[in-house]
Amino acid sequence: MLSAVRNARTLRLWAIVAVVGVAASTSLAAGSSAASRSSLVYTTREFLPGMRVALPGANWTVHHDLPGLFSVLASRGSGHGTEIFFWLDPIATAPHGVILRKVGRTPAALIAWFRQDRNFVVSAPVTRRIAHGLAATSIDLNVAATAPREDPGCPTPCLTYFVFANADPYGTGHGEPVRLFFATIHAGKRAHTFAVAVDTPSAASFEAVIKPAGVILANVRLPASVSTG
Repeated sequence: MLSAVRNARTLRLWAIVAVVGVAASTSLAAGSSAASRSSLVYTTREFLPGMRVALPGANWTVHHDLPGLFSVLASRGSGHGTEIFFWLDPIATAPHGVILRKVGRTPAALIAWFRQDRNFVVSAPVTRRIAHGLAATSIDLNVAATAPREDPGCPTPCLTYFVFANADPYGTGHGEPVRLFFATIHAGKRAHTFAVAVDTPSAASFEAVIKPAGVILANVRLPASVSTG
């Protein structure tokens, strides 16, 4: 059964019930190989099938492996509650998921939009290497204290800012820093915007988890069918 799940601290609107997350976590043991006692390598089955993600120890588990979404969750430790999301082709939205048709879908267009929208506090873009050398542009993003509270249940201002063709809307709230990565990849004859979010529950969590999250992203291996040139 599919239903909207709202995290108590964010406006994440995943149409996924808990049993889906349990199934994905279970598939980690069945579909991965043990690199060592402290790490596991998971090979995706639904999202970019064949993508490999090394998880550094029992603190991290696979949460979702779906056609439009892959994510891993820090289920304990100093980064508890942090989730790393992977998507293809995010579409910019105004509050309540209204598509902004004048905003392009390339990495450069999405970053330019975030930086000029007063609802967000955004760092200067930085080029970082992920997935064994893929050049990605990253920004650190927070919802502004003056932004609207899209969901009255949010404890702080909160906004949806992405929708997808094959995943559910995504957004966050004020005080929940996110590091976003955008890169261009090619699958078949199509170019795609490959997007990653390191989504944290607080500024303290962000500082604690951003380095280990960076190690996870650096060691991602994209499928052989995907090119980055």
